Amino acid sequence: MDNENKDLRQEKDAALSRLSEMMGSKLRDNNPAIADLNDQNRPMKLAEQFTELYENEWTDAFTDLQDLTKEGSDEKITDIESIWILLEILKEINEECVKDSSLQLSGLKTAFQCLPVDDYKEYFKMFKDVLKSQATKYLPLLCKKLLDDESNCKTVLKYKTVCQQFIEVCVKICYLSAVQDPPMFLDFEPNDTYDKSTFKEFTVSGSRRDYLVWPALLIQKDGAILSKGVVQPIKESEDT
Repeated sequence: MDNENKDLRQEKDAALSRLSEMMGSKLRDNNPAIADLNDQNRPMKLAEQFTELYENEWTDAFTDLQDLTKEGSDEKITDIESIWILLEILKEINEECVKDSSLQLSGLKTAFQCLPVDDYKEYFKMFKDVLKSQATKYLPLLCKKLLDDESNCKTVLKYKTVCQQFIEVCVKICYLSAVQDPPMFLDFEPNDTYDKSTFKEFTVSGSRRDYLVWPALLIQKDGAILSKGVVQPIKESEDT
């Protein structure tokens, strides 16, 4: 009887563990407010990496670009042109990462659409989790694809030698953001009168946007801000 009781307790503990894991998975499904603290690539961690990308790799690439000359000219690339190049690189990479993850999920939906609704939801959630957990293993292949001569990322291809480290980190963060549930969102379109709780100023003060320097990172589209973007305002003297 002691052995039977021991076995029953072990079975009960195992069942409770499975139930807890299952309920946790269901609660996290499409709910960014509940984070898996064991996940090193959860939204808060990605937001930290996104901020570091701007502070480190962006700064290095910005400096290196200014050593280049414009096509057909002896003139150096300007600050504004360097900012535009880096912003365009990030935008191209983000668009391709969002498209890639969407295509993978679309394929899963097609594969499971013949299942009953409850089974479909369960299996689809399971494979979304697999896609997310295996994302880091897919990154080298994705990076290679985006750097291929047939890639749609024309700005990436043009400056891949000068901005290699910046590009690789962009691919990592953009893809890991895209496979979150729900996907995280990069805001490349601040209003003319920008929200200072979402965007900070670059080198001058002002209330109206002149141009975007760096996008804001949101936990999901229209969601909470995780990492502020950067804009260059119109100078106050010019603004009045």
